[in-house]
Amino acid sequence: MKLRSSMMIAIAALGLASAPLVTAQTVQPPLEQSANAYSDADLRQFAAAVVEVQRITDTYVPQMRSAASAEERDLVHAAASMEMTRAVEKEGMSPEKFHDILTLARADPEVAARIRAHILQPQ
Repeated sequence: MKLRSSMMIAIAALGLASAPLVTAQTVQPPLEQSANAYSDADLRQFAAAVVEVQRITDTYVPQMRSAASAEERDLVHAAASMEMTRAVEKEGMSPEKFHDILTLARADPEVAARIRAHILQPQ
């Protein structure tokens, strides 16, 4: 569940979105990670996954807001989470690696800037 929630907050964590489905949690980055821990190819994959996660978020936020009950919100959340997991995996990245890069990007402005550059100028 933590990984799925992380995907749902990825855009907000990078400062690129307006309405994530869930509230960001405070996560401490692994101490051994640095700006150079991930290659440009890794960050390009992550950026592509973030774009897809944002598209999915944009689709599901209105459904979450209009849900008539907590049960309905849970069903929408589960559907969004599954779709986000598939989108991340389709980009060749495990949910765990996505979460690790997200955690690092939230803590390291240099990594976040590298990711933003890949989002703005995909290859």
